[in-house]
Amino acid sequence: MQVRYHLGWIFTTDALFQETPELIQQLNEQNISSIDMVTSAFLTISQVRGKKAGAVLAVSDECLHGKFGFRDPAFFDAEQKTIEVARQALRYL
Repeated sequence: MQVRYHLGWIFTTDALFQETPELIQQLNEQNISSIDMVTSAFLTISQVRGKKAGAVLAVSDECLHGKFGFRDPAFFDAEQKTIEVARQALRYL
């Protein structure tokens, strides 16, 4: 598949809208490239139940500059590509 991707570390949290400038700075200093609210819980449950699992994420927001992307048509395009990548990845789980 011809898709652009990035591999990197993800910070996961259950707190909504807690991305303070201080937190963003700390994550940036630790080379954390994304903030996520679902993946760790999903992977923990799959591990506890002895199931294989993986994650493919689409970036919606840009915290460093407060740019929210859920309404951006580019996000919808990226989300569709992410779904197709995830479908293809299921073959390997």
